[in-house]
Amino acid sequence: MRLVQEVGDKEPAAYRGWMLWPEHCGLLLEKGLRLVTSPVAYRFCHMLPEYYRSIKPLTPAMLWLPPDYPTAEIQEVVSHFGDTPLIMKDYVRSRKHEWDEPVIFPLP
Repeated sequence: MRLVQEVGDKEPAAYRGWMLWPEHCGLLLEKGLRLVTSPVAYRFCHMLPEYYRSIKPLTPAMLWLPPDYPTAEIQEVVSHFGDTPLIMKDYVRSRKHEWDEPVIFPLP
């Protein structure tokens, strides 16, 4: 955001760059840019917990936990999936770049 130049009167803009967090949309507004996609619409389309209800009938079951959720308690939370294989990822992108080895949670 620091490289985005401030402009005059709410010029329409399309952002092309690194992924934005919804909070960044407000920073662009402060610089005088009005994004083509509203901050509310961007958040809805960008964050899985926002749009999951819309795609639930078309996708596998999902759940999400806060980033600070205790690792020791994850096994209990995912146990309702039974022996179904699971994928763990961030709300909006894969987190595979954060570890060298796969994380395996043994299930009962």
